[in-house]
Amino acid sequence: MNTVKDHSDRYSEYLDIADKADKAAVYLEQGKLPIENAPIEPILMLYEKLCSSGLAPMNELENLLCLYEKLLPSGDKKAIAALIRMTSEHIREAVKNHEKIIQARSMVSEINHLKNNDRIRDHYKGTYPERRQIFKGRGVVYSCITGGYDDIREPEFITEALDHVFFTDDPKLASDVWDVKTIPNPDHLSPGMLARRVKIFPWEYLGDYDYSIWIDGKIQPIADISEYINAYSVSEPILCFNHYECRGIVEEAGHIIDMGKADPQLINSQLSSYLNEGYPGDINSVDTCVLVRDHHDEHLKKVMSDWWDELNKWSIRDQMSFGYVCWKNDLVYDTSPLYVYDNPFFTVYSHK
Repeated sequence: MNTVKDHSDRYSEYLDIADKADKAAVYLEQGKLPIENAPIEPILMLYEKLCSSGLAPMNELENLLCLYEKLLPSGDKKAIAALIRMTSEHIREAVKNHEKIIQARSMVSEINHLKNNDRIRDHYKGTYPERRQIFKGRGVVYSCITGGYDDIREPEFITEALDHVFFTDDPKLASDVWDVKTIPNPDHLSPGMLARRVKIFPWEYLGDYDYSIWIDGKIQPIADISEYINAYSVSEPILCFNHYECRGIVEEAGHIIDMGKADPQLINSQLSSYLNEGYPGDINSVDTCVLVRDHHDEHLKKVMSDWWDELNKWSIRDQMSFGYVCWKNDLVYDTSPLYVYDNPFFTVYSHK
């Protein structure tokens, strides 16, 4: 039986590791510890996790890596010990600030969740639907990596009621947990579009299942996914996470442009097209890194087909068009109020 660590203890463990690294730095300076036994890799991996979670700046990690690369060949134990202490101090600073960051992002996630609940009530003429079991029968967790974009993540917790299938264009990729399948690509799609096609059309690739849970390649399950579904699925054929930074498509477009994830002219044209069509700019934004979907809902299938069309017409950034196609087809979706980077069910890593 799998067990899950107490989520609240995660960052206290980080502080313990930073303290141990400082002690090791003292032994290194005193000549009692060889450089090759210094805890450099563990603390860098720990800091990378904090950066991946948005709790520390990624450029700071890159600076540290450059410093280690320059210092290690010199064998200067005092300088390396000082760098270890600098790294552990960065870890402490990130942990010190994490509650403030998480509170702010959790608040946006909650705001988007409440906005979505209001939209559901409007959809049902002022009432909120009673809970009903949507996701039943045979279920599967699935993911996809193409073009070496991510590392395969082995689930920390395996939900025994669900199968686990991983699609890839790399025939050498292997896993002890995932059933790894090579994706056919008869249309010669780019790696990014091939992965999104698998993401958008689960019933085409997993036709033997009644429902599926898509997780991006950067996602690692750390608890029973069935509990997540039971807690937050109410009445709709799709369950999503809310966005933790963007409260509508206008902010989503700005975020994509600021992060350099797409051509600004293309994103602005897409935004203008949607707004001119009447799409409300303040409909809650969704983070599509985790999607639970019913494979038998024909309305949902139509929406997903429209979503694919938008990716071919406009930007490959799928969160830009998700809300629009749902609005256009009068599809409402359930959401959880959780912050996707800090919750009891999933851990999120940075892309490679």
